[in-house]
Amino acid sequence: MPSKSVQRGFYLGDVTALCTLEHSSTPTQPRNTSTCGENDFQGNDRRGHTLLAGIGGSVHWYDPFRSGQEALLLVSSVFDSGRIHGIVPAPPFDKSCPVTHFHIGHKVSRPSFLRALVIWGERRVILAAIQCDDLNFVEARLARSVAVLPLLAHWVHDVIPLSHDTVNYGQPTVAVGLADNSVEQWNMPTRATLKVGVTIEPTCIRRIECAMRSVLYSLALYGSSMDDLKVAGGTIFNEIQLWAPSDARNIGMHVERVCLARERPKPWAALSGHEGSILRVRWASDGGHVFSTSDDRTARIWRVPSRHKRDIDLNGTTPGINKNLGGVVTLYGHSSRVWDLHVTSLSKETLVVTAGEDCTVRLWNATPFLSLGKICKGKGDDLDLVDDMFVDEPLAILRGHRGRGVWRAMTMLSPSGEKLMVTAGADASIKLWDIQQYIRSRPDRNEQSREASLAHHQDDESVNVPLATLRARAWPDQNTDSESDLHAGRKCWADANNHEINHYTSTLKDHLGNSKGEYIRVICLSAHLTLYVATNRGRLYMVNVTKAAKNVWHWREIHRVNPRGPVVGLIRVTYFGDISAPGLNEHDLVLGDMHGMISTMKISWNSDEKLVSHESSGLTTQVQQSWQACEPRRLLDVFPGTDNTSEMTEHLFTSEVGGIVKCWKRISTASFTGAECQATWSMLGIAQMPFKQRVLALSYHSDKRLLLCGDQSGNVAVFDVNALSGYPHFHHGTIKSPFGLLAVSQRAHGKSAITLAAIRNVRNIQHDVFSNPEHQIPVEFLTAGRDGWLRTFTLRPVSELVQSHDDQTNIYDERPMLTMPTTKRLHTRSRKQSIGDTHSSLRLATGAPNSNVNSPAPLAPYYFICLTKQRVPEISTMHALRWGKDHWLQKANRWPVGNAQTDSLCIVAGFKETEFVAINMFSHRELLRVQCGGWHRPLSLLIDGDNLAEISFAFVKGDELSLFHSLPRTFGIKPTDGEWSLCELNGWSHGREIHTVRILPPPDVCSEYFGLLTGSEDGSIICHHHTRSSSGQMMHREEEIGVHIGGGAVRAIALFPEFPGGGLVDIVHNTRSYILLSAGAKEVIMAWRVVWIRAECELHFSEAAQYDTWDIRTTLLGAREQAKESKTSNQRCMAVVGFVPLQCRSHHCGLHSVGLSATSDGSLKVLALHSDGSCGSFGVHFKLVTTMHHSSHALISLAVVAMTLNGAATFAMDVVVLACSGATDGTIAIWDLTSIIHSLSTQPSRSGNELTNFHITGKPVVSLPCVHQSGVNSLAMTTSTNGTPGRIFIASGGDDQVIRVTLILINQRNTLEKDKSNLISVDVLQTVHTDFAHGSSIKGVWMDNSGTLATTSHDQRLRVWKVREAANQDLAIAAVAGSFVECPEPETLDACFLGGNVNILYIAVAGRGMQMFCVDHGSLRS
Repeated sequence: MPSKSVQRGFYLGDVTALCTLEHSSTPTQPRNTSTCGENDFQGNDRRGHTLLAGIGGSVHWYDPFRSGQEALLLVSSVFDSGRIHGIVPAPPFDKSCPVTHFHIGHKVSRPSFLRALVIWGERRVILAAIQCDDLNFVEARLARSVAVLPLLAHWVHDVIPLSHDTVNYGQPTVAVGLADNSVEQWNMPTRATLKVGVTIEPTCIRRIECAMRSVLYSLALYGSSMDDLKVAGGTIFNEIQLWAPSDARNIGMHVERVCLARERPKPWAALSGHEGSILRVRWASDGGHVFSTSDDRTARIWRVPSRHKRDIDLNGTTPGINKNLGGVVTLYGHSSRVWDLHVTSLSKETLVVTAGEDCTVRLWNATPFLSLGKICKGKGDDLDLVDDMFVDEPLAILRGHRGRGVWRAMTMLSPSGEKLMVTAGADASIKLWDIQQYIRSRPDRNEQSREASLAHHQDDESVNVPLATLRARAWPDQNTDSESDLHAGRKCWADANNHEINHYTSTLKDHLGNSKGEYIRVICLSAHLTLYVATNRGRLYMVNVTKAAKNVWHWREIHRVNPRGPVVGLIRVTYFGDISAPGLNEHDLVLGDMHGMISTMKISWNSDEKLVSHESSGLTTQVQQSWQACEPRRLLDVFPGTDNTSEMTEHLFTSEVGGIVKCWKRISTASFTGAECQATWSMLGIAQMPFKQRVLALSYHSDKRLLLCGDQSGNVAVFDVNALSGYPHFHHGTIKSPFGLLAVSQRAHGKSAITLAAIRNVRNIQHDVFSNPEHQIPVEFLTAGRDGWLRTFTLRPVSELVQSHDDQTNIYDERPMLTMPTTKRLHTRSRKQSIGDTHSSLRLATGAPNSNVNSPAPLAPYYFICLTKQRVPEISTMHALRWGKDHWLQKANRWPVGNAQTDSLCIVAGFKETEFVAINMFSHRELLRVQCGGWHRPLSLLIDGDNLAEISFAFVKGDELSLFHSLPRTFGIKPTDGEWSLCELNGWSHGREIHTVRILPPPDVCSEYFGLLTGSEDGSIICHHHTRSSSGQMMHREEEIGVHIGGGAVRAIALFPEFPGGGLVDIVHNTRSYILLSAGAKEVIMAWRVVWIRAECELHFSEAAQYDTWDIRTTLLGAREQAKESKTSNQRCMAVVGFVPLQCRSHHCGLHSVGLSATSDGSLKVLALHSDGSCGSFGVHFKLVTTMHHSSHALISLAVVAMTLNGAATFAMDVVVLACSGATDGTIAIWDLTSIIHSLSTQPSRSGNELTNFHITGKPVVSLPCVHQSGVNSLAMTTSTNGTPGRIFIASGGDDQVIRVTLILINQRNTLEKDKSNLISVDVLQTVHTDFAHGSSIKGVWMDNSGTLATTSHDQRLRVWKVREAANQDLAIAAVAGSFVECPEPETLDACFLGGNVNILYIAVAGRGMQMFCVDHGSLRS
């Protein structure tokens, strides 16, 4: 089959191999590549290592330290079919590789970088060379094959270059370890080692099989020649066999000689102890130890028995096998299979790294149970080791990958000589971690060494200690001058709850405030090492942690509430114009107590940290102002007027009983001298929550003067702090007036309390949902609750619900479209009653006269529309959000990154049951995990506004106060390293099986931008943004759209343009607004709007100024869940299609679009997406129109098409809409939806969830049985290729490996029969099929009206076909192109013509990963 017209593109999927290369051109000493240690590179190379990754059948070459330039240097396809499983550098073969000369400019370049690599995968082995003459030129980088072994009989598990044998043979020689527990030695001659005109194919010198034949999942080789080669084979029988090829008789025999059973070498040892199959085996660099991982969720370290000490057979003559039970060390902790293991040494530390299926990477400190350095520098059997140790507490747990696990882990060097860890997994991401911080943060084994180490670190400012875990009793010792000598235990910040903390409590018997019942009520972090502690007795302490050798806690009482009472709120504020005196540090605090008093105070102290614990420090507390904010016992909390502590505070907010929020404004600043400054606060107004529940979260937008409040019952409200014109029932003559209620949403988060509120500026006004620009409020409102959801809202005027929609236009396409009026504000109680209750509460709070209560003015001029609803799986209750720029995208030049207006969500922090978790949303790394006991306790979080990597978290648990402090990674790192700490190479994906994919066409005809939408088994939907860089390489970034309700699998998605006929007719160019339907488990169907918007950003590649830059905006419109009575049902949606009807001309019907879902119970459901005001807080509402059944077999595929017929003008409908379904029994049914669509488009809108007044027979127009022998996995419908009206092609693929194309003719019935739903008849004209079109079940089919047909199958092949109608109208189908698909188990595909070029067809294939293909459509026509 010709394949030249198909270009294989970038594969985003499993990363199955990692390898490092040094920059230095000096060859390194030969090494044993089968060892689990890192490459032993020369110490004089200060440029850092580069990284090679095997992804699918291609090698990707990265340089993570090229700050400001593309990290991806080269992508080279190695295997035409199959995946790469291993890469090892082969320094002995460097000189054997031929050199390619490049012409750069007018000069012939000389290679400055040439490395030999041995690459293997499945049954293939290749000797390759990677060459680079100039990193600044893409054309000067090259990877090519030098020698290729023939296809081997078994899978390859390990390959090592044999340096000693290479010298003897004069040609590159390798040892290949195979899955049948055998080893083969091969000669791999290259063009540089042969004479001119001489060609020699690779030859197998010898093959040696182990006497104990077994199937292996893993094998590792150790040695430099066949004479000293050792083999470790991990069998499926839970043991590791150690044997040596040199023990075979006649080892010098040629491979053609039959190896007799008596000549095969026997293992000298069998290591038993695992309770599952061995998944990974590694040798130590000295050959004295073996490391293994297993599917029993453990990793083990084994001491290698001596080959000269074997058990004796029963006959007493033949040496037997050493039976070694157990292991030196067993590492427990992973919750699933352990895929990989790596061992590295840092100074005097030995670190074991394990990577597992649970998506965690665990670091184990080997020093306590192994003699120092024995793993990498041991002396064989004479090791002082402790046998049979079991370790279940890792040094750290790194989380950041997703999906089916982490496949590979290894280490590399940065330009400054520091060691980094690299991990890669099923989610396609390659992450870099600073391994130094975990070693430096580990507590030493004795107090003296720790104090000495900390003292050394204090003097060295370049040392980065990422997290200090500081714990003290909740009270200071009054006999020690308010100074607690609790030392700081060092601990890894990645998993704070898995390491022992040393407590020193002997001096803490007598405490301040030791009377019964006194406890800490509130804590507030004002700086990363300074916090304020307030009690229920009104005492306020300043707690400071010094940077001394012992990290001493200094407690000092600075204030007491008089009369004594609990402190209910404590915050730090920043005033504009504050100037601290030289040598002084100052903090401004606001304190609220039970008596309803608010106090503002200034804390000043000497900036010399050594004097903090003495009276000479000059610590002073100045109470600037105290006032009665409310009646006693009604004050609940105090909120700042800004979410960022570094921003100036001009407003304060207090929360009271009954949902009352008061705003206090700083109206003047008195004159001051030196460090004395005084602020005067006065009440600005009152905001009354309509439902009188306690306000727990609050956010204020100072520019727009908007106030967002969320209460304990899940209600959300927005208030206008500006002038109150337009609200006659409010008082205007006093400043103490209630704020205007703009919008309110009852139970926005169900009955769950609101824990977070934020107001953000809209990045681009173009994607706002308002149709009247005068009413636009360019902000978004974000709320999070204890239900685990983060919702984004915007406001829409109530007046638009009643105005005419006849003149509305689509703001994206500038053409008439169906508008979407949306949600009512209050939907559980009557509008009149809610207005009356709210007005009454406002009148009681402000003294408004009764005459204003019955005012006809609306309760609020706006209402909420929910734009997005998303969940972070690792967090169940969100506590804090931070926005920032993805600096790595800018540094690595992976995507055009803009100014501050393009800030994205960077950090999400919150609770996962009893743990506090902070996650970087850019890199998906876990920044912090602390076992704090949950949110029912005093706690405080501080995230640096300028450096989002610096985090402090303090909490009280029992009688202990704990502080976790993470320093930024860039502290103390040399500039030559660039921004590697922000790197996440290769992007990321689901990490699970992708069931469906759709291509989002470009926003413009000539645009280089396009998108890919994928739905996966993990329940998530991801949008992949694609464009091209200045060098022509494809740039991509990923963004998660959302997660299905319940987290069930997404089985199918449908994407269609948001204009009349979208999804039925061809896409109009420059379409920028689309509707996305997703369906899956538990019959969940969700609707999203996907819109292209222009991104106003600063571009970072040279050609970007010539083009518009685009971003993709997604909005959640609505969702349909399974009925309550069938919640336990396992029925699921298997396929979904959608479209906007062409006939929908009347706006009063409220119809927006139509969706069809095929379910596993054999039913076809027609759903109407309505926008009639009953949509809750979303934009549309799903209404069930009808359910049609044909058989009990599950429907697994769907397609829809619309067309006109001859004489259609006499029809009651303008067009005919047909649907086609495929079942598991091989039946294809054709359904007529014309009457249904006509009824939906003309009838008035009705409330409720069902529309049932239709004359539907529930039967298809025609049923085609046994089209396939089993399931019809995929369908495609299109109009005839010759444009004849009424002729439709149906292409199908099934489990029988057959592609079938059926041509049908649609005819108008002459007379209407009793069955009014079927106004047409269907005749099957012809059928053509191709048997065994693929080697496995066909999973994806796509076809267009030009006759181009694309299919994919589990055989990992993409094939392109051409369907033609001959002159005699006979059909013919022929294969015209094809390609291997690198992603395993392809399940779906989609195709589209992009960039306005009708000659280039882009095809996306997805399965366990995703890959793009380009097909030259012009050559297919010829």
